[in-house]
Amino acid sequence: MRLWAYMAIAHGACGVNFFRWRCCRWGAEQHRDGILPHDGQPARRYDELVQMGAEIARVGERIDRTRPQSEVAILMSYEARWAIEAGTGNREWDPAEEVIAIHNTLRDQNVPTDALDPREELSSYRLVFAPRLFCIDGQIAENLLTFVKNGGTLCLTAPSGVVDEYNVSFDTPRPGPLAEAAGIRVSDLSPLNEPLRLHSNAIPDLQGAEASVLSDELHPSTAKVLATYAGGWREGLPAITTHRYGKGQVIYVGTSLRGDGLIAMVTYLRAEAHVSGLCETPAGLRVYQRVGPDEHLWFALNHTEEELSFTLPDIWLDILNGETCTNEIWVAPLDVRILASDL
Repeated sequence: MRLWAYMAIAHGACGVNFFRWRCCRWGAEQHRDGILPHDGQPARRYDELVQMGAEIARVGERIDRTRPQSEVAILMSYEARWAIEAGTGNREWDPAEEVIAIHNTLRDQNVPTDALDPREELSSYRLVFAPRLFCIDGQIAENLLTFVKNGGTLCLTAPSGVVDEYNVSFDTPRPGPLAEAAGIRVSDLSPLNEPLRLHSNAIPDLQGAEASVLSDELHPSTAKVLATYAGGWREGLPAITTHRYGKGQVIYVGTSLRGDGLIAMVTYLRAEAHVSGLCETPAGLRVYQRVGPDEHLWFALNHTEEELSFTLPDIWLDILNGETCTNEIWVAPLDVRILASDL
C-alpha cells in the first residue's frame, strides 16, 4: 500500500486518500480492503500508513516544491476510442491497449512520460506518441503539425487519421490532415489474423520482430521506409516509415508491435529525439523523477520481493533516512527510496 501511494506521488499526485478506514462487515464492499481489518485491530496496512504518515511529515514540504518533468508524452484520445468502437466494432483495436503497451515500455526504461489529450500544449516535449489516432479534428491536426514543424518527433500508429470529429471518413488520403507530414498514403486497413515478421536494415533490433493485430497498407510518397513485412502476401511492403517535416519528423508504424519489437522501436525513437532514460535498473525496479527550483528528486520503487540495486550518477541524499548515496544503491523488497540531488 505504501509503495503504491508513493508511486502516485512520484507520478505527480499532490495528495493521497485511503479508502476505507475499516473493512465493511456486511454489504457490497464486505470483502474490500480497509486500513483496519474487520476486527478493528491494527495490522500491516495500518503500520504502513503510520510509517508513511511520519515520512510525509518530515519530507512532504520538500516533495511539494517539485513537479514531474518529462520530455516524452503519450496522447490518449477518447474520441478515437469511441470512433473505432462505433466504426469497426473491434475491441482489439482499442487505442488504450497501444497506449498502455508504449507507456509500460517507457516506464521500464525509466523514461518520464506524461499522458495528455491530443489538443494540449506540446512545445515542452521532444517525443510524442499518438497511438491509433483514428479520429482527428482541426485543432488536433494543427497542434501535431506545429509540434513537428518546430522540431518534435511524432510517432503515429495504425489506424490513424481515418475520420473527423463527426465520425465522417476523410475524402483525402489517410492519415487525413497528417498525410503530407507523414509523407505517405494509406489505402487500406485490415486485421492480421496471424503475426508477420518484419525486415529492417534501418533498425537492426527490429529484424525478425513480429507485427500483429492490424496492418495499414502504406504507400510512401516522400517518406523513407524503415521496415517491411518479411512474409505473406505483404512481403516487401512497407510497415514503418519516417519523414522529415519542418524541423521535425513523423514516424508511422503501420501495424502493432509488442515485446522486443516495441522495445526496439521505442529505443530507436528515443535516440532520434535525443531522449535519455534516468538510469538503468533491473526488471521490477523503477525510477521516477520530480523537479523543483533547487533540486530534483528520484523515487526508486522496488515492485519485486527481492532486494535490488542500481548505479547512481553523482552523489545523492536519501531524504527518508539521511544517508548519502554514491555509486550502487540497494532498495529493499516492496520498498521505496527518495533521493535528492542539487540542480
